Amino acid sequence: MGELHNEVEEIAMAYFNLYSELQKARLKVRRKGSEETIHVRRPFYTDVLEVDWGTTHYTIVREGLVVRGAKIYREKEYLGKVEEKIGFMTHFDVFLKAKRIFAIEEHETLLKQRFDIMQQGKVVGSVRPVGIYVPILSNLGKGIEGDYSGITKEEEEMLLMAIIALGV
Repeated sequence: MGELHNEVEEIAMAYFNLYSELQKARLKVRRKGSEETIHVRRPFYTDVLEVDWGTTHYTIVREGLVVRGAKIYREKEYLGKVEEKIGFMTHFDVFLKAKRIFAIEEHETLLKQRFDIMQQGKVVGSVRPVGIYVPILSNLGKGIEGDYSGITKEEEEMLLMAIIALGV
């Protein structure tokens, strides 16, 4: 994982499942022929997530009640951030260092909810709640799942950390 940010190869289709409990979570990522598990610890007294992916350690510092955001660190070095934009539907911008690399945009109906992962105006993936969708209570006691493709390893690293920041 330490060399992850140096790879430029594009990711073919990948699928993920994030299951969250009170003090921990796990994100399983499946690609053709492989599966990885990312482990998350969430101390109950703070809004900081401790994430281990292989031998690499990440820290996600979340903030905000009305407008949510998170700063993400890899091995104590700033990696990027996630910022929510206020609007009719939920929208998050994902930054790698200072460059905006993704927009995560909500699409909701009465029966289901989905977030599109957008890169330069093109849909590269989606995020969906697991289980029965109930507006407002959509991720209580459940998880999220989704998929993505056509992004680099470096972008994948930031996207998965953003999904953890928003989904745990």
